[in-house]
Amino acid sequence: MRFSVCVFLLPVSGALAAEMVEYEKDIRPIFEANCYQCHGAEKQKGNLRLDSPAGIRRGGDSGEPLFVLGKRGESYLFQLVSREDPGEAMPPKEKDALSQADVAKIGLWIDQGAKLPGKEEVARLSTDHWSFQPVAEEHKHGNVDGYLEEALAAKGLQFSSRADRRTLIRRLYLVMLGLPPSPGEVEAFLRDKSPEAWSALVEKVLASPHYGERMAAYWLDLVRFADTVGYHGDQPHNISPYRDWVIGAFNDNLPFDRFTREQLAGDLLPGSTTEQKVASGYNRLLQTTHEGGLQLKEYDAIYAADRVRNLSEVWMG
Repeated sequence: MRFSVCVFLLPVSGALAAEMVEYEKDIRPIFEANCYQCHGAEKQKGNLRLDSPAGIRRGGDSGEPLFVLGKRGESYLFQLVSREDPGEAMPPKEKDALSQADVAKIGLWIDQGAKLPGKEEVARLSTDHWSFQPVAEEHKHGNVDGYLEEALAAKGLQFSSRADRRTLIRRLYLVMLGLPPSPGEVEAFLRDKSPEAWSALVEKVLASPHYGERMAAYWLDLVRFADTVGYHGDQPHNISPYRDWVIGAFNDNLPFDRFTREQLAGDLLPGSTTEQKVASGYNRLLQTTHEGGLQLKEYDAIYAADRVRNLSEVWMG
């Protein structure tokens, strides 16, 4: 469950040109959220269907093609979504207008050629979300840096030069441990010229108990960890064993499925251990009132809603 952290690449030089806009990832979600209600499978106003590449290519009853490739200003689709008159713009006035970011994304997509999936791609994509689609082919470099390097080269850019070793070790320690390296650790790394020096240093940092403390700090913020109840008198709410469990989970590289299951329902697992019961303390990490005159049903509802919101934000958001 270790978090991978990039600590050695500096920002690229120069300003990046506009990123490529993809139909499945960028444009279809806009159409789905704003257009399918009137131009989808169940209803096609103006005989226009936007939920399929074939329908987009065909256009509607206006007789005008939806876009002129490479020219947003001459494209009927862009003219519709960018009109300021609510009586003429799409989506119609009874719906929320597209955000400026969405309009700009559609315009950029048209400028870049409005590429749509072909028949073979449509059959493969089906209705699955773009993020679940398999990578078509392995990149020639076999890693993320290869994609980045190729994209930068196409724009006449390149990676910034590698940081010096003193900067590298400082970044690594601050990012992974939240602490600077000692002078002795810096000097030892500067003297170590072996090819494995960097890998060995990373493994050393990951083995430090401070690694779990650093990672736990981010997690405890997400799950609203606190040592008091948060209401009225703000009485103590000692749940430090849960904090220690989270630190241990990161240091022990606990698989994320177990990390999730034991927090949500560790006490309900068959033959659950004390550690798993402690993990389920996540469900107590919320404001709890000690007021004598509280309405039980009211606060039961408040507590349940708070747990649903937090679980949704942390695991699904």
